[in-house]
Amino acid sequence: MLAAELGAALGEALDLQVLNGTGGGTAFDGLLNVAGATAVTYTDASPTAAEAFAKIGQLCAETADAAGQPVNALLLHPRRLVWLTTKLGYRPEWPAPPFSVPAMPATLGAGTNEDAIIALVRDDVQLYLGPLEVRVWPDVGSTTGMVRTQAFQFGALASARQPAAIGRLTGTGLAGVVW
Repeated sequence: MLAAELGAALGEALDLQVLNGTGGGTAFDGLLNVAGATAVTYTDASPTAAEAFAKIGQLCAETADAAGQPVNALLLHPRRLVWLTTKLGYRPEWPAPPFSVPAMPATLGAGTNEDAIIALVRDDVQLYLGPLEVRVWPDVGSTTGMVRTQAFQFGALASARQPAAIGRLTGTGLAGVVW
């Protein structure tokens, strides 16, 4: 049970690095911070799901054009995915498979609740991971009967190698969700 909890916490930290890493020190160049990625802005004070879905199509088209290959993954905050699939009134034909990513920040933009949508050509953005290791040190708290546990994993994200394989949709049209 402890290993499962540590593994889940490690996975959450990894997701945050893949999305938001600053590239400094031991941090990944996160998908939201890679220079040279395709950028599409959706600015709208009263957004609709249909308008947002059209912008997703534009994002996929522009990213595919820049990368020279079709987009094969869309990363969305869970609230955005639910909003789009329920508000459209029909089952949408996505331009690429959508993936719900709880670690997608929902506080982008100055003092707002904006999220982003990322389009990827997955073969050009590689994540390399070593085995997950869990360590237990029983002697750390030996006088109290406590032990120290640690989960760790080596990883590398090749995100800046092909920045054209990453597309980002951002803007006020993705602030919150309108029900």
